[in-house]
Amino acid sequence: MSRARRLLLRAIPTIVVTLTVFAVASASDDAHVLVRAGVEAHHGHDASPPIAERFSPEEALTAYLLDAAEDWVPMRAHVWAGETEEQAHARIGRLARAIAVVALDPAEPPLYAPPHARGKTAMLLLAQAAIESGFAAWVEDGRCNDARWRASAEGKRLMHGDCDYAMTPSGAWSPWQIHVDEQGGVILEGTGWLAANRRKGAPAIHGPDVIRDRVTASRVALHWKRATPTAWGSDGHARGKAWAWTRAHAFDASVP
Repeated sequence: MSRARRLLLRAIPTIVVTLTVFAVASASDDAHVLVRAGVEAHHGHDASPPIAERFSPEEALTAYLLDAAEDWVPMRAHVWAGETEEQAHARIGRLARAIAVVALDPAEPPLYAPPHARGKTAMLLLAQAAIESGFAAWVEDGRCNDARWRASAEGKRLMHGDCDYAMTPSGAWSPWQIHVDEQGGVILEGTGWLAANRRKGAPAIHGPDVIRDRVTASRVALHWKRATPTAWGSDGHARGKAWAWTRAHAFDASVP
């Protein structure tokens, strides 16, 4: 069982039912479905609905994203940077949930057509983050935009091309390495975005904002991906990476 599914199991309130156990559906490892097997089957009753149906779409999509993230960048890959596997799993799980929240937001049109249009949208955002930052903690928390940190012993040891700080004086922010402050900040408008210097005085999003709030970071990434996908030279790579995963791993029925 993957860590993502174990995470969801820990979130289920403990319910003591005589002779009832929870087991992973044996049909396929890709099913991401848990079923309850118990005395009901012994008495000829139908088994209960899949546990996935008891989760919200956000929970099911978060687990799906976290499975993909762990497959692409195993949690042990973060240990050399000072995290335990458990810490990395928790941190990237929070990122996966933020992506799911934004992709499932009714106010945000998905980037794909049904079925699972919003699930595919989330996967594209995840794939882009994986390519741009490898989910590295020092990129996500903004350390790599700090010249003093880059000059430190830790910075020199960890930095290996996962941060685009040098491309613009304003730095590159969030796991998507967006140059948020290149033109005075970003204003999210409609389904796209505007550079803040084109609308003086309007509230703008800046680099520290996307560091403080993963949901804001995910929303900015989605608006950029929707309006200016080629802002990332790796856009085609990200689309192929996301497509390959979704082709090989079915979404839960609860994910729109």
